[in-house]
Amino acid sequence: MKRSDFVLVLLVLALGMSLAACDTSKLFGNNSTPSLVYNVTAVTVSPKTATIQNGATQQLTATVAPSNATYQTVTWTSSVPGTATVSATGLVTGVSAGATTVTVTTQDGLKTDTCVITVTP
Repeated sequence: MKRSDFVLVLLVLALGMSLAACDTSKLFGNNSTPSLVYNVTAVTVSPKTATIQNGATQQLTATVAPSNATYQTVTWTSSVPGTATVSATGLVTGVSAGATTVTVTTQDGLKTDTCVITVTP
């Protein structure tokens, strides 16, 4: 065995022993194996449009796909809060006459969908 081969074998052994001695709980929590993460592929809001009166409410629903996605949390925003506000649960409240777009965004920020809300006096 050449000296360079011997050194390489020693390095591989040392690396293996180092990895075996690692505290994997910092990487994987208390499990010795990593958890699988199921990525969100889409989010859909329902209904796609709604007309409500000033002071009235409309519940919007977000559906995250796939249904077993690891992170199901979404956030809601209104493009014109002076026309309609939206709560953390997707409840839209008409504030004044006009139109606004309500956007639902997945926790990772990568998937969105919208609903157009028209508020009448």
